[in-house]
Amino acid sequence: MSAEQRRFRSELARKLLHVTLALLLLLPLSPWYGQAAASAGFEGDAALSTYALLLVAALFVSTLRVRKPELRDSILRISREARKLVLQHVKSLGPLHEVLEGVEQALDRAEQGFFALVDAVERDYEKRYGYVAAICAVASVLASYALFGPAATARGILALAIVDPLASVLTLLLGGRKILKHNPFSVAVSALALSAALAAAGEKPSRALLLGAAASFIELVSPEDNLTLPLGMAALAYLLELTEA
Repeated sequence: MSAEQRRFRSELARKLLHVTLALLLLLPLSPWYGQAAASAGFEGDAALSTYALLLVAALFVSTLRVRKPELRDSILRISREARKLVLQHVKSLGPLHEVLEGVEQALDRAEQGFFALVDAVERDYEKRYGYVAAICAVASVLASYALFGPAATARGILALAIVDPLASVLTLLLGGRKILKHNPFSVAVSALALSAALAAAGEKPSRALLLGAAASFIELVSPEDNLTLPLGMAALAYLLELTEA
């Protein structure tokens, strides 16, 4: 596999993870989420509390990554040693030697696959400075929700999930002359894709096109789109709602 192919596969894996995590941020906005929290006895704002806890978790994990870079290897070593002790004890209890060896090998492969995925999607600057992009994304969603409410926040999250991943992958795949970050075709496709998603979710077509174009512009000019895109889109969606009220 060539270096260019490895780079593309790494970027694709990174963006697929980005899309998955971004879409998961929509879950606290769903009606059943608040209902489940209320039925469990939680009296506060479930979505706001969830985003706040996610931000604290992202900060904690990022701090560990920077200040304790050897922690991952230590956890892996301790996990393997503990597993070996448990399996050795279980083996002594009955004739399950071959089955348990298969389980141990499967767990080893799962561990190796997981950390290989982490290595593939983790950028060099994240190893030195922490998971800045994740922190920015959660902070932006939290601020969007607190300032503009759930409907506007959902639009910002959709923009985060669609615009940057699609534009980045298409630019890397197709090449060509770039405007700042991406080639013009990738910018147009990502804007139209977001517009289509918003229209499918019930947005007026004219407003969906405006929001799609604005999202692509924000992503293109921003030094950290994970911070500016959700909040910027939520603010614009909120202002559009006010002008039509």
